[in-house]
Amino acid sequence: MAKVKMVTISEFIAEVTKVTRKPFGGLSAVTVPGLTVKDRVTKEPWSVLFPGIDRSNVRKVMHAAVLCGPDYKAMVEAELLREGKDPSAYEAGRCHHEAVPGAPLLRRSKKDHSILYFWAAFVGKAKKADGTWIHLKPRVRFVDISTGVEIDRARLVNFLDIEHTPGNQGVESGRETIVRTYKLSSVRTLTVDGISYVPIMK
Repeated sequence: MAKVKMVTISEFIAEVTKVTRKPFGGLSAVTVPGLTVKDRVTKEPWSVLFPGIDRSNVRKVMHAAVLCGPDYKAMVEAELLREGKDPSAYEAGRCHHEAVPGAPLLRRSKKDHSILYFWAAFVGKAKKADGTWIHLKPRVRFVDISTGVEIDRARLVNFLDIEHTPGNQGVESGRETIVRTYKLSSVRTLTVDGISYVPIMK
């Protein structure tokens, strides 16, 4: 069982900065999902389908197995090679963040280096001790934080932002490398090397 360590955001940054390799870990995060005012299909408004629930109070709660501080370009090129393709098929896109020197688990805003993010790639499968493979999908649920009541994801599907898989990697459909940045204030737990870091939210 992992040891739980409560940390402030500044202590969390310090602990994460100490990790100079790129370990696998467990991540839980709470983010604000993008929600449309109306159902994209039926055009019914949010207020009609979700009476009493303010859209601003909905949170996405995610738990996932991740590769911390991934080398995104190397991962995409390795997949292209596995598929027998030229790594040059990958066309790098634009992003708002960049690497933090000496801290592979962090990224920083290109416009404001004081804004930091945790950097992770979702792990699609893992090899068990017996040699078999298991598929790992992020566990996601949606909660109204004003009441603590969970909202069925199926009811939200036409209000949520449409998730697009990267089209610039050149890999087979379903084999894309999925990476995400998380505001440090969104991270609830990060478990690496037998320690679960729990940032204290003030």
